[in-house]
Amino acid sequence: MAVQGHRAPSLALALAGSLTGTWPAHAAAGEVAPTGVLVLAAVAILAAALLAWQWRSRLAADQAARASAAREAQLAAVVAAAPTALLAIERETGMVRASDRLASLLGRAPGSGVAAADVLDLFDQSGAARLRQAIDRLRADGQPFRFALDGAAPSRRYLVEGAHAAGVDVLAIGDTSTEAQSEAAQRAAEAARDRFDQVIRSVPIALWARRADQTIDVVNPAAGELLDSHSEGVALAERAQRLGRAQSESRAVVIAGQRRLVEFTEIPASGGDTVGFASDVTQLEQTQAELARHVAAHAEVLESLDTAIAILGPDQRLKFFNAACARLWHLEPRWLAAEPTLSEILDLLRERRQLPEVADFRAYRRERLRQLASVIEPQVELEHLPDGTTLRRTTVAHPFGGVLFTYEDVTDRLALEASYNTLIEVQCETLDNLQEAVAVFGGDGRLKLSNPAFATLWRIDGAELVRERHISELIELMRPLLLPVGDWVDFKARMIADVFERTPKSGRVVRQDGAVLDFANVPLPDGATQIIYVDVSDRVRVEQALRERNMALEAADHLKSEFVANVSYELRTPLNAIIGFSEILANGYFGTLNPRQLEYARAILESSNRLVALINNILDLATIEAGYMRLERSNVDVAALVEGVAALTRERARTIGVQLNVVCGPALGRVSLDERRIKQALFNLVANAIKYTTAGGSVTIAAKHVNGELELAVSDTGVGIPLEEQAQVFEKFQRGSQPGSATGLGLGLSLVKSYIELHDGRVALTSAPGVGTTVTCHLPAPAIAAPSEGEAAKGHAAS
Repeated sequence: MAVQGHRAPSLALALAGSLTGTWPAHAAAGEVAPTGVLVLAAVAILAAALLAWQWRSRLAADQAARASAAREAQLAAVVAAAPTALLAIERETGMVRASDRLASLLGRAPGSGVAAADVLDLFDQSGAARLRQAIDRLRADGQPFRFALDGAAPSRRYLVEGAHAAGVDVLAIGDTSTEAQSEAAQRAAEAARDRFDQVIRSVPIALWARRADQTIDVVNPAAGELLDSHSEGVALAERAQRLGRAQSESRAVVIAGQRRLVEFTEIPASGGDTVGFASDVTQLEQTQAELARHVAAHAEVLESLDTAIAILGPDQRLKFFNAACARLWHLEPRWLAAEPTLSEILDLLRERRQLPEVADFRAYRRERLRQLASVIEPQVELEHLPDGTTLRRTTVAHPFGGVLFTYEDVTDRLALEASYNTLIEVQCETLDNLQEAVAVFGGDGRLKLSNPAFATLWRIDGAELVRERHISELIELMRPLLLPVGDWVDFKARMIADVFERTPKSGRVVRQDGAVLDFANVPLPDGATQIIYVDVSDRVRVEQALRERNMALEAADHLKSEFVANVSYELRTPLNAIIGFSEILANGYFGTLNPRQLEYARAILESSNRLVALINNILDLATIEAGYMRLERSNVDVAALVEGVAALTRERARTIGVQLNVVCGPALGRVSLDERRIKQALFNLVANAIKYTTAGGSVTIAAKHVNGELELAVSDTGVGIPLEEQAQVFEKFQRGSQPGSATGLGLGLSLVKSYIELHDGRVALTSAPGVGTTVTCHLPAPAIAAPSEGEAAKGHAAS
């Protein structure tokens, strides 16, 4: 109809144009033809129809507008009056209506405008995203939804529903925070009840509840066996109901085959009910028994003490005494066991003259009784008895009430103190007469003690040392005798710091007057520091003279060593020629020699070799004394080294009828040392032992590890060395006084000592004439390599 309504004017114009174009030209004015009348009538009818149609269209539009306005007004009224938060969106117009409840939720005034996007502010980020998606599906597909969302505000919860009806999308929001909180509270209460029930069931103490008729209503697992074995529980519950207060009793029951002491308790509750619990007091009973044993043990300990001990109770009666107390006061134990009062005890002791002599005994007794009632802190007093005995009385408040007295005879102690004071006076007098200057400074840096020698040595007036001067003041008094220093303040501070270091310190001071003082700072146990000065000027001068003389002797000895080394070196060239020609003659390279010639040639060769060995020894000694010898260390197999030396000397020993033995301890392993030097030292010892051992005797080479050291020992059964010669055997050019000792120059043992000391070792000698000699070389062996295969089990003796 709208389209036709738009076309009607055009059609009317078209009809009007047609009528104008076909009007008869020959008709006169006022003259109407029949055909024109018909056309005019048709036009009039059409115009009337068109007017009627327009009127009806306008009437329908007005009715539709009024209906739409009424529906919108009704929708607005319904939404505004809704008891819940509503949001209505018309699909055709997009009009949004919100209830006052929704505006209130959003914090706005009733009737204020609310947009659809404003609703999302009620929810947290995830809830707003979920609601936006649900609204989009509702607007697009009409898909309803219903779910709960968390609010943006803490502890807020909302139920959101969306639906489509009559061209309107409706969103309903309900605040369910209270219901959620109620549900949460209910769940929490149920959880608490469950936890309480779990606690009741898991607690190790037996718990139960009885009704008024004594039937058990609630019981935990721990109470099951106890209630079965305790039939008297009903009587205990009835007594608690009757008396209206908790009732307890302890009974022995058997649980799991064990006897236990259990304390049952019934507590009256409302409505005649009772609540009961039981606790195992076996441990308490055992603890009480143990406490009783401890008390008895303490009493036994107090009984065995030599100190007299007496305990008076709050009623002033004697509750405990030991044997020492009865012995001290010469009282009968039976009378003391009757618990006499303190007043009775004092009266008896006064009769026996075993109390201090006082002018008013009654006042003395009242004071003692007052102390018994008012003592809080321990009190110590001395009592001097008429017989000369001095007792130290200690009064202590007893934890269980009353007081504890201890009496100790300190007569001997006081005598010792008097003797000590006398001894101190003697020591002070002795200190005053010492030649050494002594001063003692306390922890506060002040002079506590000094002797006259201190004032004399530092030329200080004795009056300056009477009062406790500070050490800084004394250093100022000593300054005129001290050598000048650049920074006196710093020097003085260092002197004071050195004095108060809690470590002993010694040193030497040279004064301006040329005096030389040795000092020692000695920390004392009481925190003080003792300083001792000794004038060693004369001794220093003597030492300097001796030192200069010794330096001259050392220089001469060094020149001698250099001379011997040079001469020995120069002797090697002709000796090598002699040895070479002797070997040619002895071996018969230029013809056979007769027996006498051969004997002479061999004698020349042997003497030349001995001379070469002697020269080598002299060179080694010279090298060692000059400090030029350097060890060539390597990991040496100790057992192989010993066996090598034995192999070199075994033929010589066999020739003169001496038995050579080798004894090696287990696991000798390898040791870092100079193999050539140690082998030479060991060879010299063995050769020397063979030389001084007669036929039929024996020489033993031993090696073992002892306390981180390698011990190489050579012992013989020879003539031995007299005690007066043992200190010189390791000196150069020293030979024994026994027969045959003049065959060498006395360098072998000196070289042995030098080689061993180069290895940071030492040599020890033990000998007795007619018994034999043992020389032991101690070599440090901090790092011993693992022994070779089979060596760990080796400990042998070979001959």
